[in-house]
Amino acid sequence: MRRFVLLSLTVALLFGTSLSTAQEAPSAEVTVRDTDGDGVDDELDACPADFGPANSNPKKTGCTARALARAWVLDFLVKYAPPGHKTYFKEAEETKEEALARYRGVARDLVSVVYDPNVKPLFAGATGRSQTISLMLGVMFWETSIRRDVDYGLGKHARGDHGRSWCLMQINIGDGKTPGGISGEELVRDRRECFREGLKIIRGSFLSCRELPLDERLSSYASGSCDRGHDKSKQRVRTGMQWFSHSTRSFKDVDAVSEEDDPVRVSPPNQPLLARTG
Repeated sequence: MRRFVLLSLTVALLFGTSLSTAQEAPSAEVTVRDTDGDGVDDELDACPADFGPANSNPKKTGCTARALARAWVLDFLVKYAPPGHKTYFKEAEETKEEALARYRGVARDLVSVVYDPNVKPLFAGATGRSQTISLMLGVMFWETSIRRDVDYGLGKHARGDHGRSWCLMQINIGDGKTPGGISGEELVRDRRECFREGLKIIRGSFLSCRELPLDERLSSYASGSCDRGHDKSKQRVRTGMQWFSHSTRSFKDVDAVSEEDDPVRVSPPNQPLLARTG
């Protein structure tokens, strides 16, 4: 009987300890990561680096229209100028990660300029600004391949037309200034100025060459005359318009125009100019 009592007490103590341990064990913590602070978990946020409202569409939740527009521009840059690709220009070299970070800045600045309600797009209608961005992307690709050295104005190969053309839009002003009073140094120091001035010059080319077919209206931009540069114009216009026609846009121009850039998140001016060689 004594052995039975001792055995019963031992079992009771063991069972009681296990039960107590199970009851006292802390519950597993759920970690929520919200990089942009918009209340949408990064794992569910379609735009984890951009503040945006939650909604039922998994492709848009946590995104603003401008964030979706920036992602669309980034898709073009990655497709046409793969980040980290081989280059023969020393100042154009960058890692894949560095290129992606720079591309995000390019996308942010381009969207900020073209969706500014005070900026007139090249095309009318509900998708006029998307078409404008597409055409500008075609120009940038054929003019510069979106190279780092051109973007930042680094080295002797950064400027085309014998050193006269500046920034990603390759604006031909030499040591002078644009009609808007912007110098080449300023164009590469702040690419938003590059995009604003480039858009003005494209508009001027479209106006000067308005009698030509659409895909030849960049002739003046490409060559300085509507009588020359037709092939270059076609390259740039067709690349841009094909992107507009075949890519997927998950935003509306009207929504992107109605939004304002978060001043904290707008890209700062480009890195300071470094000493050039040649």
